[in-house]
This record gives sequence, structure tokens and C-alpha cells, in this order.
Amino acid sequence: MNAVLTPEDIGKKEPAAVRQDFVMPNRLGLHCRPAALLINTLKGMVCQVTVQSGGEAANGRSIFDLMSLAVGYQTKLTVTITGPDAKKAMTAIQRLFDTKFADAYDENHPLSHKQMRAF
Repeated sequence: MNAVLTPEDIGKKEPAAVRQDFVMPNRLGLHCRPAALLINTLKGMVCQVTVQSGGEAANGRSIFDLMSLAVGYQTKLTVTITGPDAKKAMTAIQRLFDTKFADAYDENHPLSHKQMRAF
């Protein structure tokens, strides 16, 4: 699908990309639960997320893409986010890494595997 530029769009700058490196702190790596938590954390945010690891890139909103990276414990990742909510999204992702994706295992958390619905 091609985007159509309106007069208001001409001259607007594309928001700068926000990029940050992380090291996977979760001993189980980026398996299904943490990947699902990452995706659900981004719901409602207007941004594009790319996750890179080991020379491969994945759409940060696709569980299949994230799982295909096979990110294990202590693996380095680079997250790049563009769009109006890029800074907000990076702050939310930083929190996931800071907490070692603990919310993915809390059955009472609204974004836990028990509470999640379709992606």
C-alpha cells in the first residue's frame, strides 16, 4: 500500500529513530512469554520496532519474527524504534529489560500469559 502525501505532510520531518542496545537478562531468553509481553507492551503505541541480534533483524511486533532470532541469556540486542511514540516505547522496553521480563511470569499482571488474548 502506498501512502499519499497531503500538503500538510510536505516539509514534515520523519521523527528520528531511537536506538538502544540491551543484553538479554532473562535466563530463559526471549522465548514466547517475554516476546508476547514485549508485543503487548507496545499495543496502542504508534511506532515501528526493529530488533536486531546476531546479524538478523526482526519486526518487534511479530512474535514469529522475535522467536526466529533465538535470543538466549546474555545475548546482545539492538532495538530501533521510529514513529511518534518512539521515546515512550523505548522507555517501556527499557523497563522490561530492567525487570528481566518478570511481568511475563506474574499471573496477576494484565499483560501476563494468562491475561493475554490474541496478539
